[in-house]
This record gives sequence, C-alpha cells and structure tokens, in this order.
Amino acid sequence: SASRIIAQSPGMREGVISAGYSAERVISIPNSADLDWYRVPASVGESFLAENPHLAGGPLIVYIGTIGVINAVEYLAEIAAEMRLLDPSVRFLAVGDGKHRPQVIERAKALGVWETSFWWMPQRARRETVAILSAAAVSTSLFQDIPAMWHNSASKFFDALAAGRPILINYQGWQADLIRETGVGLVVPPNDAAAAARQLHAFLQNATDQDAARAAAVHLADQHYNRQTLVRETLAIFDEVLLNAPR
Repeated sequence: SASRIIAQSPGMREGVISAGYSAERVISIPNSADLDWYRVPASVGESFLAENPHLAGGPLIVYIGTIGVINAVEYLAEIAAEMRLLDPSVRFLAVGDGKHRPQVIERAKALGVWETSFWWMPQRARRETVAILSAAAVSTSLFQDIPAMWHNSASKFFDALAAGRPILINYQGWQADLIRETGVGLVVPPNDAAAAARQLHAFLQNATDQDAARAAAVHLADQHYNRQTLVRETLAIFDEVLLNAPR
C-alpha cells in the first residue's frame, strides 16, 4: 500500500519490482557518506596509532562492523595469515561484536596470527571509529559468498568513502562495479585468501594506486554519496507524496 518504496541499492530496487510493484513507485537511494563526521585531519589517526602502538609500524587494514556468521570476518584472519608470508609488517584489525566473534578469534589463533598481525577490539562509539578509519590504509566490507548479499548497501562502505579510504570487498554486485569503474579500492575473491593477500599486497606496494584510490573515495563521497544531498532527495519524495495525497 506504500505510495513510494525507497531501495538502498539498484539490486534491491529490481528485487522489489520483480515482486510485482510498479517501477515508478520504487526509487533507489543508496546509503550515504557522513562527511561531517569522517573528514578529519591525519593527526586523528596518528593519535590512535600512538595510543595503540601494536597497530603501528605498517599498513593497517580494518573491518568495522557486526561480526556475525554472514559477515565472514574470519576471512580477514585468513588473509592476514597469507599476508604474513608477503609482508609481516601489515596489521589487521577487526572492530565490533556479534555472535560469530568467538569463532573469528579461534580461527585467528589457529592460523597463528592472533595478536601478532591480527587484532580485535570491541564495538566502539562512532567518534572512536573515525580515528580508526583515519589510521587505516584500507577499510573492508566482507560477506559470505551469497549472491543475494551482492545487493547490500553496508554503511561501512560509505564510511570508508567519507573518510577518503580505499575499500576492499570480497563480493560482486553494484559496489564491485563501482570499485572497478573508479579505482576506489579492491575486489578480491570470496574464498581464496592467498589470492586476496597477493592482490592487497600489490596495492599496498603501489603508492600511485593508493593515492588514486583515496582521491576517488573523496570524489565519490562528495559528489555522489554526500548524506546531505541524499537526505534532500529523500525529503523531496515525501514532499511529492504528501502534495498528491488525498485531503
């Protein structure tokens, strides 16, 4: 009975339409980048590393979000294990809580990377995650290899853009297409940690690619995913519906 349906990704929109809703009623407005929060000076990340020296000394790769079964955060530990063979200075950090957290920690211990190249922090207040992203060389968004999840619009993807950080994902879909089109990060295979580590290592060795990815992240956040712009688009839909609503 809704006058309009707002979907957070093109794939979600197509899914709603395929269920029988008219296309003109379904609008795609993605998640958004909060520039006011995440666009901070480099000193913010430097302070975080000074307070956590075990995470300094090499590129920091972060995952910030829910650690559930579907999030496949253990894959980050597997990449860390493979990366140790390529560059032991690279650090990996998972930040968050969830049902699958004990299994992720056990996997990291079994791989021999627990608190040597892979660390975990409990869920942090949003302002603290700003500092973590500022310190990161790459942020990640991970899922199990489930095609339905390719249509996700995870906030962590857009937080990375807002912070001007390259993003690494292990799934296909519209975000993978965006990464390939803009060079804003990396699309790694979902079930091949060795190949993912090699791809990440090559990226971390190429300062030109990293600079380009950071610039692309800033551009996308500013021009396409700015929260204030997308809020105005959303409010315009409300205005249109209310204007045409029966009195």
